This record gives sequence, C-alpha cells and structure tokens, in this order.
Amino acid sequence: MGGVDWAVYLLPLSGLFMSVMYPTINSKGISCVPKSDHGAAAGVILFFTCVSAVVAPLALGAVSDAFGHIVYGFWLAAAFATVLFVATLFNWLLNPTRGVLARLDITEYRQGLPT
Repeated sequence: MGGVDWAVYLLPLSGLFMSVMYPTINSKGISCVPKSDHGAAAGVILFFTCVSAVVAPLALGAVSDAFGHIVYGFWLAAAFATVLFVATLFNWLLNPTRGVLARLDITEYRQGLPT
C-alpha cells in the first residue's frame, strides 16, 4: 500500500489538523484589533483565505504545466509550507503580538484592572 492508496485516506485526515488551525489563527488575527473592528478584520482574513484557495491551486497547476511534471507543483507547495513554518516559528519565538494583545486586554476587555 502506498501512493494513491495512502493519499485516499491521508488527504481527508489532513482536514483534522486544518480544522484546529484555522479558527485559532483567525481568532488571534481578530483579537489584534479593537472590538469595533472585529467584523472588518474577520472580513479581511476571510477574503485572503478565499483568494489563496483560488490562487494556490492555480499556481501549483501552472508550475506543474510549465515544468512538465506534477512534482514541481508539489515543490511549490513544499515551499509555501516552509514559509508558513518559518513564519510560525518566528511568531512562536518572538511573539510579536504580545504587547498588542496585552494593551487590548486592558483597553477593550478591562482585564488586569481593579474592579
């Protein structure tokens, strides 16, 4: 068993990981703006999600066609995954939103203030 036989099971299972990641990333992105802008932030995130859902498969197909083999499209997908990994590692190590979220906790949610 290998190749397509594995892909039939593994591709749908990959949705389990994406189902956890998307709302987490979406929530963090929305939380970095004031409450009054949550709807706009959610709209921007959703827009770019839709655009990438259209553009990425087209790019993979175009690269595969241009270079004459599907493996090159998967190399492009691996490059996208590498960029995502590096960005995630950067976010984890430097936590650039820590200050923004701490400030918004105080100004928007009254967290950390005496009652």
